Amino acid sequence: MRKILITFLSLLTLISFGQKSPLNSDGLAVYPFDIDSMDPQNLSYLDSIVEPYNIFGLAEYHWNETTLKESKKFITYLALTKGLDKIVIERPYAYGYWINKYLANGDTVLLKTVTDKFWSFDYSRDKSVRYVNYYEYYKWLFHFKNKNQLTFDIIGIDLDQKLNGSLELWSIKQFIDKYNLSTSFPLSYPKMVQLCSEEQPKLSELKRWNKEFKEEFAVGKERINSLLAQEFVNFNKIAKGIDAIVKYNKNNSVFRENNLVENFITEIDSTDIVYGQFGHIHILRSSGDRHKPLKGFDGGFISKVESDPKFKSKVLSVYLLCKGCKGLGGRTSHPGFFGQSDYNKIYSQIGDKSVLIDFRGAKNEFSDIPKSFQLSIFLSGE
Repeated sequence: MRKILITFLSLLTLISFGQKSPLNSDGLAVYPFDIDSMDPQNLSYLDSIVEPYNIFGLAEYHWNETTLKESKKFITYLALTKGLDKIVIERPYAYGYWINKYLANGDTVLLKTVTDKFWSFDYSRDKSVRYVNYYEYYKWLFHFKNKNQLTFDIIGIDLDQKLNGSLELWSIKQFIDKYNLSTSFPLSYPKMVQLCSEEQPKLSELKRWNKEFKEEFAVGKERINSLLAQEFVNFNKIAKGIDAIVKYNKNNSVFRENNLVENFITEIDSTDIVYGQFGHIHILRSSGDRHKPLKGFDGGFISKVESDPKFKSKVLSVYLLCKGCKGLGGRTSHPGFFGQSDYNKIYSQIGDKSVLIDFRGAKNEFSDIPKSFQLSIFLSGE
């Protein structure tokens, strides 16, 4: 009875909100959105919208606590109403590997070690100010998963953007030490120990080490495989992550998007229910004419995933805008993909409310938006 009452009240709120929104005349469906509520019934209006999809890509603001609120909200909703098999993250494979270990055993020392070693989205560049606390976020995820007896995994599909491989080097060392593999790496192992002792190994050093490591890995692969057994696959994927770092040119966005796609398709089955949270560009299908810096952009990795026959029509992408949100260095979030006039129009009509807008039926000046994403969250003063 309580669930029915909550659903009924949510429907009444939705109807009254929709009647007040002039955006409906533009074919937009506007829904109330409380980012602080973890109650899955708060998103019950999404039930019919998400039903055909099983891959959900949401945009995030890096270095902003809104990111974790959004993640908690949608993970709670999906896990408790639709199901959830995998969470893909804008992190290296090694990061996801260790987070899964933590989620299985609750070892907070391990969690702190991993989040300290890969802090790109936690701290400012000099690590003097912490903007987002992923250590506490994964503690929340551990308790949420255990409380509800869930079985999802965390999958890192990105390359290490710090470009020094410190997390990967540390990870490979853990495997080598645990399984007594150092004799298979007589030259590269001592050098790896040295690199692990450096807070910021240089990319040039990483490249030289990687060449030597790969040569020794190839020679001793049969022995390494037999000693690692089931862990050989993980060891190999983490090593592949270092290869991606040394091949990546910082301005080569095409390489990175394709790397994300390759890793996603390798790790995800077409029947998996997947939640992914990435920077805005990665979840765009195209830029259209709205985002001039992206003119000619043919879509982020999520659009390339959707172009694969296995995932066609299975991806729902959700953009994110926030009026008044503060990001890295105190900067206020910008109109992003939207033109300034469209951004102003939407916020002038929603006022100080936070909403989720379904653009799939958009017309007039918004008619081209569904080519780039289906839904968008508009936060106000978050």
